[in-house]
Amino acid sequence: MLASILYRLTAQNSVSIPAFHGRKLHAVFFSIVDNFSEEMAEALHDTRQFKPFTLSQLQPIPRGNNTYGFRITKSRGREFYQIRQGDEFYWRINLLVEDLIQAVMEVPLGTEFQLDRLSLKLDKIICDGSHDTGVLEIEELMAGAFSANHVSKVEFNFTSPVAFRSFDDDYAFPTPELIFGSLADKWNSIGMPVTFDKDSVKETAALLLPQEWEGKSEKVYFAADRGALSFRGNFNFSMKRLADEEREAVIMLASLAPFAGVGRLTGQGFGQTRINFS
Repeated sequence: MLASILYRLTAQNSVSIPAFHGRKLHAVFFSIVDNFSEEMAEALHDTRQFKPFTLSQLQPIPRGNNTYGFRITKSRGREFYQIRQGDEFYWRINLLVEDLIQAVMEVPLGTEFQLDRLSLKLDKIICDGSHDTGVLEIEELMAGAFSANHVSKVEFNFTSPVAFRSFDDDYAFPTPELIFGSLADKWNSIGMPVTFDKDSVKETAALLLPQEWEGKSEKVYFAADRGALSFRGNFNFSMKRLADEEREAVIMLASLAPFAGVGRLTGQGFGQTRINFS
């Protein structure tokens, strides 16, 4: 079972937070799981395999008719967001196992989370189909791929930085082999009904034809002296070179991306992805 859930949060105080705050939200998520089940949190923390959740950064909610975003300041070369008391945010939590879905859905409204000095109150949990939220059975995802005979293109919209590694180096360009190799790893790590051979998946991905794309590389800093080189933008790939079985595999793996993310550090705000088929 897969789920995409939104928390609607309100800032209870005025404070600055780092522009990249994924690691801090990672800690908030573990506090949620720990409050639900200490045993579950410990097992989740100890696993060295792909962790079955992804987290977005805080997303500002517009105020009235005005487009509202973060107020940015800089200090010692790093960017910070200035949060005001009463500011509202969405926080997306994507989950790939049923136990975690229960843990996230059962948090009482009014609960306050601490993101360092920022206090955030939970006002609403959204998982009703609006805002691209909801729960999806694995069988539904697979059935959709098998019935998508009309699909000839897939677009990846990376809504947060996506990061890969090539040997010991950051790799800031999302090649099809890196995208689908990553998704094959994630698919195989969560006990899906079928498994994919990663080498075969990468061979298939190499047949995808890049078409329209836009984006840029960016260095995302975790601290003043540490960061990851990443990419943010959109990629559109044609599947015209693929056989039917190869197309089904690509659609199946791409359909997992909104839940599992793409690339590294998806539990800390990287690799958030929207998919469009045409």
